[in-house]
Amino acid sequence: MSSEGTELPQPVTQQGQDPNDMGICCTFLIRLWGVISAVLIVICGIVRVISITPLCLVAGLYLILFGLVTFLMEAPIILTFLPTAAPLLGCINKYLRPWVRCIFYIIVLIPPVAMCPTISVILAALLWFVTFSLNAVLVIGAKGKDRNIVNQRQDFSMRNVSSSKAKSEDTTTLMGNIEGGNEV
Repeated sequence: MSSEGTELPQPVTQQGQDPNDMGICCTFLIRLWGVISAVLIVICGIVRVISITPLCLVAGLYLILFGLVTFLMEAPIILTFLPTAAPLLGCINKYLRPWVRCIFYIIVLIPPVAMCPTISVILAALLWFVTFSLNAVLVIGAKGKDRNIVNQRQDFSMRNVSSSKAKSEDTTTLMGNIEGGNEV
């Protein structure tokens, strides 16, 4: 068997680029949505603080506090345009990976809804859930690219195996006819 037709296609990447990376544009838009949702969550918390019941007051303070934490986690994407902030952005991106953000958003959205299920709290929880979903796209999206590459390699190898089997069957049929056996 020759090794000519068995080479598998390799993913095409630019030099120095991670093939699992989603792209700066997609990441920027998802993080920008995180900043916008954090501001809206703080506004929902301010609306909820103006209430009579103590649990809704606590839920409003919770929304304000974790809305600010969300803002601090997502806002450094705005710093990409400032060259002096590059070390800070690198540190934040190193320690706050998208999967860490996903865990944070899923854990944070449950308590205020349990304390005070009103429209403003549910809206804030929905904003956190959308932000969680978009960060999950960052986590799963890179793995989806790898899965497509694996599927392409399997399809290529299956085509290669089936074409080599067909060639060997043609050869045996031809040999059988030359020697006088196996007539077609």
